[in-house]
Amino acid sequence: MEAGFSKVPQNTVTLKSEYPTKEIAEKINDSLSPDNDGFVKSSVEGNVLICEAEADSILSLRATLDDLLACLDTSERILEIRDRGCDSDP
Repeated sequence: MEAGFSKVPQNTVTLKSEYPTKEIAEKINDSLSPDNDGFVKSSVEGNVLICEAEADSILSLRATLDDLLACLDTSERILEIRDRGCDSDP
């Protein structure tokens, strides 16, 4: 094996989610950060949330993405419900 190459190639993915405002993107990012520690790097550029994940195996990356997308969906739903108010039907 040549110097500079790892035994296991890294698998990476970048997910970009656009929101109506920068404030919403930041709220979503803040809500994801406890679950992302060590697995996903996230940042906000303008009104776009950028999440980057990497793993040694594609299966590990898939599991990370499954978790990330579930948390992202939950965060978006919570913000939607909060913005509509408690008296609104879901």
